[in-house]
This record gives sequence, C-alpha cells and structure tokens, in this order.
Amino acid sequence: MRILCALWGIIRRRDFFLGPTVKEFEVSLSRFTRSTYVVGISSGTDALILSLKALGIGPGDEVIVPAISFFSTASAVSWVGATPVFVDIDPKSKTIDVSLAEKVITKKTKAIVPVHLDGWMANMDALMKLGEKYSVPVVVDGAHALGSYYKNRAVGEWGDIVCLSFSFIKPFGSYGNAGAILTNNRTIYEKLLPFRIYGASSKHELYSKNSVAAGSHRLDSFQAAVLNCKLPLWNSWIQKQQRYCTLYRELLRGIPGIELPTLHRDHVQNGFRFTVLTRRKKESLVFLAAAGIHIPDYYAAPLPYIPAFKPLGYTPGDFPVAEKFACEAVTLPTRFDMTEKEIRRIAQWVSDSSVEK
Repeated sequence: MRILCALWGIIRRRDFFLGPTVKEFEVSLSRFTRSTYVVGISSGTDALILSLKALGIGPGDEVIVPAISFFSTASAVSWVGATPVFVDIDPKSKTIDVSLAEKVITKKTKAIVPVHLDGWMANMDALMKLGEKYSVPVVVDGAHALGSYYKNRAVGEWGDIVCLSFSFIKPFGSYGNAGAILTNNRTIYEKLLPFRIYGASSKHELYSKNSVAAGSHRLDSFQAAVLNCKLPLWNSWIQKQQRYCTLYRELLRGIPGIELPTLHRDHVQNGFRFTVLTRRKKESLVFLAAAGIHIPDYYAAPLPYIPAFKPLGYTPGDFPVAEKFACEAVTLPTRFDMTEKEIRRIAQWVSDSSVEK
C-alpha cells in the first residue's frame, strides 16, 4: 500500500522527470553507500556505459574486466567501442586477480572494472594502488554489493566510480529497471550529469545548454518511488540474508564434494548469494529442479567464451580458475523473503545431490 500511495503521489504532483522523488532517492543512497555524489540512472548496464563514456573511453582503448561476471560488465565496454581485456579470477575471492590485471596493463588501458561478485567485494586497496600506479581509473561493478564492506568501508567509499543496479530481479530492486552511479570526485560527477539527459547538466538546461551528444538514461520517478519505500528496510533485509548464508555454511560444512565460499577477514558480505562449488553441478541443478527449486545457472560460462566475445580470440585454458568456477558453481538463493525452512530444504537437496550414486 505504501508503494501504491507513493506512485499515486507522483501522478498527483506530476513529478515525472528528475524531480524531488529522484533527488530523495539519490540523497538516501548517498548516505547508505557513504558516497559523496549519486546520479540516478535507468539501469546498471547504462551506469557502466555512461561511466566509461564520461571518462572518454572509446574505440582503440582497452578496459580490464574479470572473466566471471554478468554479461553487461564486459558488453558495456564493447558498447562504447573499446576492447574488453579479460583477466582470470582469484581462486579464493572469486573476484578479479589483481596480480594478473597488472600484467595486461598497456598504454591502451583506460580503466579497470572489478566486480563485487555475490556481495564479496574485490581487493579494493590493491586495485586502487594499481590504478594510481598506472593512472588508470577504477570503475567498480557493484551491482551485488549494497550493504557489503571491505576493511570497514562501504561500497561507495572504494573506486573512482561505482555502478549499481536495482533491477526488479534483485532482492532490493525496483519494479522495472533502475541503476545509479556513485563517485566521490566532483569533476567526474559533473562529467556524468550530461550523459543521462541529452547532454544537459539538468532538466532546466535541456533546450539550450546541451554540452555533449547523449541520449536519455535518467532514473524514472516511479522506480525511484519504489526504491524510496524499500530503502529504509534494506539493513533488516541484509541481516536476514546474512543469517541465511551463515545457516547454509553450517548445514553444508564438511559435506564431501562441496566447496564453500572462502571467508575473508577484511570483508563483510551482504548475503546477496551463497555460491558453492561441486563437481556434480549438473546433477545438483537437476536434483533441485525436480524438487521444484529452479536455480539459474548464473555463471554458466566465463565471459571470454561467450559468442559475442569470440572475435577476441580467447581459447579454453586461458582462464583456468574461471573455467573451474563456471563448471562447478551452484548459486543458492538467500532472499530476505524466504524462510529458514526453505533454506534448510535447499541445503538438504544440495547435500544429497553431491553424493555420487
């Protein structure tokens, strides 16, 4: 009912276009993520694309990305005309391997895009030092990391730019597509603004001061209203998801054939997902589906081997850690609206399916 009232309020006020509803969300998100500046965007993918464009990245440039992520992390690089340069993931954190990232930096490298996978933040202090060493900006794909911390610092405190997604498929999502860009750099913030509304820094300059050629990628007021209603509940939802991750860990610890996510002293994960590794991945997914639990195969293939990136010439064996992860990863749900009974049931099915018959 609260969300319906908020939507009706937009209609009544005719607050359709970068008005107070969007501003309210940007201010609240700034506090939650501990970032200085927030730009509401139409989607997480657009957040990545606009961030790269604001940095002047385009044809002839290279951008370093991890071999494991959702497709849009790398497709955004291709969309602006640059070339994604893939790097294997770290065996423990499953995020980008910083030592390997340094090895592929060239004069063409214009950005590094780490991904906070499943809510586990990447090794950000090392990445920021790497970016500073080579004068390369760090553009974070933080779509999974709301409420996560690395060395007691929130997602908005790490990186030159952080891109977020509030797609409806995410636990804290909107009722459609929505995203945001975070930064603590005023110069970057001012460069970003024109890219979301036809090259104008604000809607008041829309018909006279268009500084760059750009389209419309603004956060919709209706989606902002939904997020404004949900945001005060995020902390309680995160705590519930974290409890479910802990419960999975207790129920699956010591089960033969199952490798649990590595715990990291410097990390506080938000419980976004709980991904285990098992050599019986196919059997587990089939087993779960037969029990009525349909889990998407989120990491079915390393990004370099997806057809869209075939022209880049990568071949099997180039990313051994990512390949193992793709072959064995089963991502268990932890949504706050689930019950403990459901978590226990899923853990039991995974445990049973891990045993070879």
